[in-house]
Amino acid sequence: MPSVYEPERFETGLKHVLKYFLYGSEALLALKRYEEAMLLLTGAVVMPLFKPQPMATAALKKYVLTSQILDGELRELPEYTSSVMKRAMAQDIPDYMNLVERAQSLRHEQGSEEHGQVLQSFIAERRDIWETDGNAELMSIISEELRVRLVLKRCMKTYTTMPKAMLMKGIGVTSDAALDAAVRTFSSSEHTLGSVQIDNEADAVHFAHASSGDRLPPMGEIRALVRQAVEAKIAVEEDWLDIQTS
Repeated sequence: MPSVYEPERFETGLKHVLKYFLYGSEALLALKRYEEAMLLLTGAVVMPLFKPQPMATAALKKYVLTSQILDGELRELPEYTSSVMKRAMAQDIPDYMNLVERAQSLRHEQGSEEHGQVLQSFIAERRDIWETDGNAELMSIISEELRVRLVLKRCMKTYTTMPKAMLMKGIGVTSDAALDAAVRTFSSSEHTLGSVQIDNEADAVHFAHASSGDRLPPMGEIRALVRQAVEAKIAVEEDWLDIQTS
């Protein structure tokens, strides 16, 4: 990446460098190499612009979405970003910044599921915008990761331990590797490393932030409780019948 922009020396113009950053990032995003793509997108948004450039604005939109995929929140622009791009961030990409603001509400445990559903609807309603900007695939990834985060948040609030197969079904994964990747992505985006522990030996998942009183009982324990309830109901009915006949 060029650290000093010298158009006379390299016989290139501003648009040439922007194209390099933007198209290079698009190739890396298609390959899901998000960290490398973020380097190129950062290069695009910190170019020394004196007026708005369509390619720079396109890069800014991808910068916002890639930040969400990598961090679960907007990655701050470097201090030396031009005022042109800072204004563009605040004024020219309202749907993308609306996405950022709605995603921030998921940081709060209370009402997070409701906020998540609203955000899912927001993403779906503006599908034409994402497609026009060439960002439909990135938005699809964000939407799917959001769904997984909501499932994990719900589980954390309810259980201390649950069967691994049950969580895999809820998230929609079929392999241990996919479950591990989903948990790592969630923990990174929520800044809660270690809050979800996968116990492969016991085929269970443990949640550190849940209340011990809200754990999910093993299936055998549930069956025993059901049997006890049925037996108690039968006993009560028999006692009531005895009272009536006597």
